[in-house]
Amino acid sequence: MIDKYEKEVAPLRARRKKVPLPPPVVAAGALNDYDWGVINNYIEILLPIRDATKMLEARGRSGLHGAIWEVIPTLNWLLKLFEEKKDRVVNATLDDYPD
Repeated sequence: MIDKYEKEVAPLRARRKKVPLPPPVVAAGALNDYDWGVINNYIEILLPIRDATKMLEARGRSGLHGAIWEVIPTLNWLLKLFEEKKDRVVNATLDDYPD
């Protein structure tokens, strides 16, 4: 698809004419089901990191949020979560690409 676009706009560029914007990749169908699955896996991994960061970045005066004693349990929770996600991603990858 990108090659097709480049071939279409090459003559316009050569004549120094206005080149139309390329179509959005998603709307043009450049992502297949496997690609969307990978994107969803990234989202599932990144959301807990965002949540943990938000929880730990607070500067509570009473010691309820953002205290150093919250860091280790949070990191242990993230590690456990990543181990579970890793197993699922490995299994999905072996199913999609058995070689």
